[in-house]
Amino acid sequence: MKLLILGSGGREHALALGGLKSSLITHVYVHPGNAGLFLSHGILPLFSVSLSVPLRHDSKEIVAARAHELKIDLVVIGPENLLAQGYADYLSEQGFKVIGPGKEAAQLESSKGFAKAFMEQYGIPTAPYLSTNSRREAEQFIEEAAFSIVVKADELAQGKGVIVTDTKAEAKAAVCSLLSGRKSVKSQKLVLERRLKGYEISSIALVDGDSFFILGYAQDYKRAFDSDLGPNTGGMGAQLDPNWPPPSIQRQAEAIFQKSLNGLKDRGLAYQGFMFLGLMIENDQAFLLEYNVRSGDPETQVLIPSLNIDLGLLFLHVTEKTLHQLNHHNIPDQCFVHVVLASGGYPDVDGQGLDLDRPLFIPVEVADSDQVIIYFAGVDRKVDGGLMNKGGRVLGLTACGANVPEAREKVYNALEKIKLEGSFYRKDIGILENANS
Repeated sequence: MKLLILGSGGREHALALGGLKSSLITHVYVHPGNAGLFLSHGILPLFSVSLSVPLRHDSKEIVAARAHELKIDLVVIGPENLLAQGYADYLSEQGFKVIGPGKEAAQLESSKGFAKAFMEQYGIPTAPYLSTNSRREAEQFIEEAAFSIVVKADELAQGKGVIVTDTKAEAKAAVCSLLSGRKSVKSQKLVLERRLKGYEISSIALVDGDSFFILGYAQDYKRAFDSDLGPNTGGMGAQLDPNWPPPSIQRQAEAIFQKSLNGLKDRGLAYQGFMFLGLMIENDQAFLLEYNVRSGDPETQVLIPSLNIDLGLLFLHVTEKTLHQLNHHNIPDQCFVHVVLASGGYPDVDGQGLDLDRPLFIPVEVADSDQVIIYFAGVDRKVDGGLMNKGGRVLGLTACGANVPEAREKVYNALEKIKLEGSFYRKDIGILENANS
């Protein structure tokens, strides 16, 4: 089976390496990928190096034509924006098996208002909310609320359209900021909801429209700096512990997956692909913060290496609607920790720009280590063939261990040896208490 993965980040690198390990997958293509990703032996570009085809709404025809030439069997769509643009619909119409929902179902992520209304209709526990495009209505909701507020851009914002506030003044300022675009994200519509207090869990499953298979549970560290300080990012790291969360929370997550699938079927929305639940655990009760309609980044970078089942086989079960033949869960046998190395200035909420085009030095002892896996994201080639940073999140390292401290030690020992001027990373990934909200 020939596999094509669309996307360019660490998530896509992890999926590609998972595909290479599959006994069912003979070729792994990635488009557009990145310069670091293609250093992994066996990962192939969709086009020649000289041909650049950016992934836009109007490029899916070119991608499909090339995929037909190569006799691609299965396409996995990584980024949320491609799903919102209808890539899955188009590629399915072109005869490809696709891992990724259609445009209409993808509204679970592309529109937070759509998602909240869906949760409300199908009895999925979530925080009280208001969906509005009116600044006046938003400010009235804030004034009348007897709780702290989270203000969210309604549309896709790459993890940066969420502002957590403590006071009414902060909430009103967040509304003004998002509606005006003063903080790099501008939204015409907002969702305001009660700020839940507890700890967050990411649960990711593959679903075939009727059944689901949970890849695992991970904890994402969203804030830029240690102790959960600084602005929200796309994610600065993640941890996975097979003994966490407790069974009661896992049962609640399973119920939410099932209710979600039931709701999609009730609305006549076919859904095949990854489903991500962003859960807040408050007083042992799981509340759904958000859906993602793709695998998480950086959660994928701990989930994929933890799989004890062939990834290609899982994808086939999805496309053949036979996930019910499997146990509901992957059962990891080790702990995993992933830490992101970011460019200076990331996530650039103030429009000052990122510190880019700096040479990236990875010593051989890290590059060839069997202790860590390197997942590349925002990198490009220099003229001399070396690598330089070209994005906010440059790369991430994943390590496993018998326990989280052992995995942490491996990751941080390797990170200390990587050199990139102006870069930074969190020092507290894998410490559960620091991921609380």
